[in-house]
Amino acid sequence: MKTTLIAFVSLVLFSTLFTGDTAAQPKKLMRMDRERIMDHDRIMDKLNLTDEQQEKIEALRLHHQKEMIDLKADLEKKEIDLEEIKNKDNFTRSEIIAAVENINKIKNEIALKAANHRMDIYEQLTDEQKEIWKEKKHHFGMEHKRMFLHKRFHQDEW
Repeated sequence: MKTTLIAFVSLVLFSTLFTGDTAAQPKKLMRMDRERIMDHDRIMDKLNLTDEQQEKIEALRLHHQKEMIDLKADLEKKEIDLEEIKNKDNFTRSEIIAAVENINKIKNEIALKAANHRMDIYEQLTDEQKEIWKEKKHHFGMEHKRMFLHKRFHQDEW
């Protein structure tokens, strides 16, 4: 009876801690996404883009979003592959290293596509708009980099 009670209390405590942590993460991510969108909108307003610039930038944005969807899906699949390897009864160092290298290859491709996308937009701007972009994007870029690094290097891969 005593063992059953201890097991039940442990289970309730563990599930409460686990559920609380996971429930907080989506809210934080949604808040960060909202803040990033608002920051982006403020910058675009300050740039005072022409109709032609807006059309080109919107086309670039949509194309970039499609690419990112595919890459992020590939990344998630590779992360699942790593989980499958770790869940095997017997796995090797080379299997783990290869899976991590595959994950990092996609993360690198995402970073390069994002940098190219920012440059594609930047090249659509006039010199005056580029000055506004540099001034405003510095803050946004640093915040995005901090979030990316936190996610990339603080994952619980082991």
